[in-house]
Amino acid sequence: MTKKKSVSYLKVTEDTSELVYDDGSTTAFKEGKPNQAAIARLANIKAGFTTGFLAKSLEESKKFKAPGGLTKEIINSCDELVDGVSQELGRALMGISILQMAIKSIEPGQSIRLHKGGSGDFSWVDGISMRTLDSSFLIPFLRANSLLSINSYGVFMTRGLAENYPYSKVYKAALRGPKKSWLEVVEFLEGNPGNSKDLLLYALSKLSARSSKFDEIVIETQKSLQTWSKSKPNMKSTESLVEKFLVDAPNAARLLEICIHSFIYTLGENYSNDLHLKPMTQMRSANKKAKNIGDIELSEDDAGNLIIESWDAKFGTHYYLDELDFLLEKLADHPECKRAGFITDKSFKLDRETKDKIEYIREAFGVEVQILGLADWVKYAVNEAGSKPDAVARDWVSNIYSYLALKLKDQAPIDEPTDRWLNALSNVLLSK
Repeated sequence: MTKKKSVSYLKVTEDTSELVYDDGSTTAFKEGKPNQAAIARLANIKAGFTTGFLAKSLEESKKFKAPGGLTKEIINSCDELVDGVSQELGRALMGISILQMAIKSIEPGQSIRLHKGGSGDFSWVDGISMRTLDSSFLIPFLRANSLLSINSYGVFMTRGLAENYPYSKVYKAALRGPKKSWLEVVEFLEGNPGNSKDLLLYALSKLSARSSKFDEIVIETQKSLQTWSKSKPNMKSTESLVEKFLVDAPNAARLLEICIHSFIYTLGENYSNDLHLKPMTQMRSANKKAKNIGDIELSEDDAGNLIIESWDAKFGTHYYLDELDFLLEKLADHPECKRAGFITDKSFKLDRETKDKIEYIREAFGVEVQILGLADWVKYAVNEAGSKPDAVARDWVSNIYSYLALKLKDQAPIDEPTDRWLNALSNVLLSK
């Protein structure tokens, strides 16, 4: 195993980034279009991915026992990356780590510090486009095997990973999650390329175990749901359950969106008539690019472009003047919209200024605007559907479960890890 050198600092000049190590040695990275050697390495990496390197590695990982040439320190770093994955943190760092391990396994001579290479505004002479490899090969593999919930745009939607500096221990970009552990993996791979495959197999085995644990949580939550369903819940008790769920579970803002979307899905055609309930969006930054109005939308056309009705989930929000101004901007792109609203977790009274703004939107745009607490919105939606509240209560919670258990991916392509949400749901179901 190569003797470990520690990076002391990064020296940046007009066309070069140079890592300076604690022993005084250096590694320089020239900026510019990729050279022929880098192009050849990239072709070899793509060939490896195309011929199933990742799938074969996953199969190997199921039989992987001994750590081989892996140190205790790097095993701990890898464990911290896997354990650091949550709804808010760590997914991008875990994803890029798998990508770098795979790249180094296929092509040991390729630096996994250099994540940009090509004809764009910035490139390293010896770099490759990790963004392309990520979206074309890694993300489809991780999603298909339920190893890591990452949106289809890839890990480089995390802007901190796209800075024009080589990855090293002095990489300064702000990143949410176990950044230190990821950078230790980078240093290990660069210093010990011959052990890259072992580290990849270990990481995949850990992610597989995590996936199996998720399956167990799904089964346990289903049992809790079945026990709760036998109590013949009505809508009042169900609303109480959902409210407690929103209080107990992490990232309640996103969860409120899931609860609302699943309720319209439960009401089905009784509510939507000839409109199409659009699938939940995978990430908020993508929503803005798509010029959506809200989190939950019903469209007139199959493509989802003509949005007739929209609802925005606003957990804990009680001031809506700014939100109404944002709505006005969005309506300029959607003159076809007839109904738009906001749903918060609890009911509250609107002040005169907010009521006046709502009336202005109605008169100027012909759009019905409502701001409702969740319980009031449920009553409104049930009335619109002509349904009986108690008749849909149990199916609503069942569909919330199905959304979180990833059983309705067409309607709810949720990218966040949902295990903690399922645990919280199971606990709430058993407490009733």
